[in-house]
Amino acid sequence: MSHLCSSPGKILAAYDISDVTALNRVRGLLMDIGFVRIQKSIYISDTLPDEISAGNLERIIKDLGELRFYSLCSRCSCPYLIIGRNSECFADSFEKGKKTYQI
Repeated sequence: MSHLCSSPGKILAAYDISDVTALNRVRGLLMDIGFVRIQKSIYISDTLPDEISAGNLERIIKDLGELRFYSLCSRCSCPYLIIGRNSECFADSFEKGKKTYQI
């Protein structure tokens, strides 16, 4: 599911989580691993979560919402790590080299 860039620059994290308890836990974990809040549900960092943190985020979110990580470098325009509801369909699209947009 990871599509890593060799020089990602900044990482943007955005979530859409309906469960308040899960939302608060995700927010706390993102801040614990170095993400800085820039809007209500948007955070920025210099690095992706490690495997342990990503696993913890996945256990918290389950089917309650979605957390996306975007690379903010000039070469990358697609999300490369999605945890939550739509991760399978996006992973398939990336492997086939297609850009996927969700409205």
